[in-house]
Amino acid sequence: MSNVKRNQSSNMRIVTRRKVLIIPSIGEKVLMVKDVRTDEWGFISGGVKKKESSFQAAERELAEETSGLFTKIDASKSKINVFYTLYRPPELLKIDKARREIVRSMYTVYMYEMESLPTLSHFFPNKEVNDIQIKPYREFSNVWTFCDDFYKNHMAKSTLLRRV
Repeated sequence: MSNVKRNQSSNMRIVTRRKVLIIPSIGEKVLMVKDVRTDEWGFISGGVKKKESSFQAAERELAEETSGLFTKIDASKSKINVFYTLYRPPELLKIDKARREIVRSMYTVYMYEMESLPTLSHFFPNKEVNDIQIKPYREFSNVWTFCDDFYKNHMAKSTLLRRV
């Protein structure tokens, strides 16, 4: 769903898009997925469809990107935050410029502690994700810049990622 306004000084449309970020963890380990297109590791994320709640989108994205290994988020055990960003990958910035748009993303973040370390051997690559791993964040390399910024600014001090 988009919310559109016009920036009078630049004649650019300001578009707000709803997005979700899902971060399952266990102790200091986080679940991350490897993007097919960029070969970068990142948190599970995606857009919220028009008639969908953020929670519904989060569960849909969780199931899609993990090939059905994970399907449910226990909202009662989740830390839920909302933040806005103007971050856009370079290829999307070019499209935005051509459309004369400034895109602002409103992210609803679902961080939750998994009860046990899941088996990932049943994961199979899909159209978006070619690998999935659970390990301490610092052990991932080639991480999507957006996720790295989010981790450093919002998660590094979080009580959700406690050492076990």
